[in-house]
Amino acid sequence: MIKIIYNLLVNITEIFIRILSRFNRKIRLGLIGRKESFNKIQSLINENDKVIWVHCSSLGEYEQGLPVFKCLKEKYNDHKIILTFLSPSGYEVKKASSIADLVIYLPIDSNRNAKKFITAIKPKLVVFVKNEIWPNYIKYIKKYNIKSALICGLFREGQLKFLWPFNFLANSILKFDYILVQDEKSKKIIQNLGHNNTYLCGDTRFDRVYDTMSQDHSIEIIEGFKGNKLCMVAGSIWEEDERILVNYINTCGQDFKFILVPHEINKQKISKLRESISQTSILYSEFSEKNNKSDILIIDNVGILARLYKYADMVYIGGGMGPSGLHNTLEPAIYGVPIIIGKNYSKFSEAKQMIELGGMFSIKNDQEFKDRVDYLSKNKLAANKIGLINSNFVLDNKGATNKIMNYL
Repeated sequence: MIKIIYNLLVNITEIFIRILSRFNRKIRLGLIGRKESFNKIQSLINENDKVIWVHCSSLGEYEQGLPVFKCLKEKYNDHKIILTFLSPSGYEVKKASSIADLVIYLPIDSNRNAKKFITAIKPKLVVFVKNEIWPNYIKYIKKYNIKSALICGLFREGQLKFLWPFNFLANSILKFDYILVQDEKSKKIIQNLGHNNTYLCGDTRFDRVYDTMSQDHSIEIIEGFKGNKLCMVAGSIWEEDERILVNYINTCGQDFKFILVPHEINKQKISKLRESISQTSILYSEFSEKNNKSDILIIDNVGILARLYKYADMVYIGGGMGPSGLHNTLEPAIYGVPIIIGKNYSKFSEAKQMIELGGMFSIKNDQEFKDRVDYLSKNKLAANKIGLINSNFVLDNKGATNKIMNYL
């Protein structure tokens, strides 16, 4: 009965997606993309191909799984890798990724789609990243005895309570051959469901940011902008973050540089941000040595945020002042800089750990932000020691990729 209800809800969801796609560009992109998925499989995957299927919900899960994907590509170099995404924010950015032979949207989890998809690609190995649970797909993976693993699993106690009235959903988790989790708490939660092949492997994001830091990420424009001055990089900022940052910029009188990176590159919102700043600001797209007279640089393109942290003396990470969710704090941590975040971080274990260690600071208001930034800017030796806490935290926690690969 529950299976019937679930499949009915899936069918209803498909109808709603078609309706909403008329009014929402992202939903429309996903709808169009899913219609093309099976055609792309038919044209690029041959019957004799050996296939590995890796699935990510969105861009964040892709970045988290990337160290493992690279190892899979190297270990199984005679296999084709199919990478699927659920959301346009992942697919549209990574549809040309060289890590996979084919990048497509995952068709909706209907019984028909799942059976058609699995029988079309006939994967030898399936890897889902983080907490992706799609009962119909998992059912056919298990039915055809395909090796499967959920990697980087992270579960909270209350998170899985909703599964118990729907036993087939809980059972879907148990159908993975391996569940490889990030922390001990998640391991106990899944083991209590009755899964015997659950192992603590850690978080591959530590490996990802370490690999990124190890590469040469120099940006000539940023080097010219910063010069010899102190520099704060404010990454993935929302309106709630902007208010605190702008208030400080307009009143602080400090002689250092600010690089502001909005979470969404939107011309109207960036114009509004510029208007709120009393000083002259400059856009990354307009920067040149001739007009390098501003202390405020606003990034208006995508794809360079992680590289910017290399130039920071301190970092503010957005998302924590409002309900949107804290953005990636590990990317700046590897560069050994102090990090400031907003007040909402309880769901982010790495943030809680860095705060406990003393490398990260949570602020609730303008005054707390001012006090923290003033202290860090005037006490360079202390700031360096604080930053070192963060880089050591990343180094101490890397290594999850190798542990995961032992099971794949």
